[in-house]
Parts: sequence; structure tokens; C-alpha cells
Amino acid sequence: MKIIRRWRKSRFDINGDYVSAYSDWVSIVTKYDSLGNKSERIGYNKWEDINFIIKYRTDINGVEEAIKYDKDNNIKSESYTKHDSNGNIIQAIQYGANDKRANKLVHNYLYNSDNKQTQMTTECNYDCYEYGYYGKEQNFYI
Repeated sequence: MKIIRRWRKSRFDINGDYVSAYSDWVSIVTKYDSLGNKSERIGYNKWEDINFIIKYRTDINGVEEAIKYDKDNNIKSESYTKHDSNGNIIQAIQYGANDKRANKLVHNYLYNSDNKQTQMTTECNYDCYEYGYYGKEQNFYI
């Protein structure tokens, strides 16, 4: 028997009406599988119409995948996250920024023997300035 946990997050104004300060979605329902893993997230507008759906899965190599669909079931963005044996994110890849599926943003992370992040590099094939990355590539060393 498959058990699904649902979690709902909504935004309301002082009068109790749906609002959102961040985008056109105002309510989110998150579904989990029987193991407690996030399986789906659905964003609704104030009329309770679906605005987006994000489907999650983890492949056989442990790569977490999140694919975002619009209300018409068109793929809007994709992200893939790889972890090391300690559970640290070692690489995060995103496609679809600025509504262009070819836009690719890659973050690579390194950790020291104490399991603390020591480096992050960022590469992208578009002007990712608006996301806080100045230029096409940026390296951080701690």
C-alpha cells in the first residue's frame, strides 16, 4: 500500500484573500512517497487552477531529478543534483533559466576532510548575472 503525505503552503492577505509576493502561484501542495521522499509539488493560483507541477525522482546512481511543467504540461525547467557518500551536494545542474531550455547553469562543490565546503565553481552558457553570478564563470574558495 502506497502512502502519500501531502503538505500545503498558502499565502493570504490581511483580508484572508489569496495573494503571493513572489510569483503568480499562491498555494503549493507537496506529495511524498511511502519512503518519505518528495515526489511531486503542485503550485496553484488564487482561483485554484494549476500553475506548475514539479515531479521529483532519484535515479539508480543517486542523482536527484526535478522537472518543472507549466499548466499545459510543457517542460519549463530541469535540475539534477549529485551527492557524495556523506550526503553533500557535489554538483547541481539546472536547465531552463529565463524560459530558455538551452540555458545551463552548473555548480560544482568541493569539501575538505572535515566535510566542510571549501570550493564552489559556477559555469553557465548565458548571462547569469541576474542570478547573482557575475559573468559566465565564478569560483569561490573558503
